[in-house]
Formats: sequence, C-alpha cells, structure tokens
Amino acid sequence: MASRRRYDCEPLQLGAMKAGARRLWGARVIEAMAEQIDAAAPLIVLAGRNYRDPLWPQIERRASVPMEGLGIGQQLAWLSDN
Repeated sequence: MASRRRYDCEPLQLGAMKAGARRLWGARVIEAMAEQIDAAAPLIVLAGRNYRDPLWPQIERRASVPMEGLGIGQQLAWLSDN
C-alpha cells in the first residue's frame, strides 16, 4: 500500500499578488516540495486554480486534480466521501 502524506500551506491571497510574485511563490513551493516528497510520487492537488497555476508546469505530469470543474457543493461532497 502506498503511503499518504499530507502537506498544508499557510493561507495567503495569491489573487492579490502580481504575476512575478506568484511565480516566485510557486518556485519556493516546488523547492520545499522537492525536499519533502519523492520526485516520482503522484500528487493529488485540492487547491484552486490560483494556487495550482504557479506550480502546474513542474507537477502536471504526476498530478491529478480530482475536484476540477466541480461547484462548491460538489467539492464539499467529494471531500466528505474521500
């Protein structure tokens, strides 16, 4: 059975940041992830698009976004079921 690890991020408002600041934030997150998570490990991303986009170029080959396209009620139901 594969092990599951959960990594939470501090809350912040990426929507208020300029594009360059979001890219820098993304680079820092990727660097921190590299120190904690095997580079081949699959990723399940539960974050919204504003938080995913700065990371996506580096993680898209191994990441899935199971709640993409779901409304908030559907997301809450998905989280309850999973």
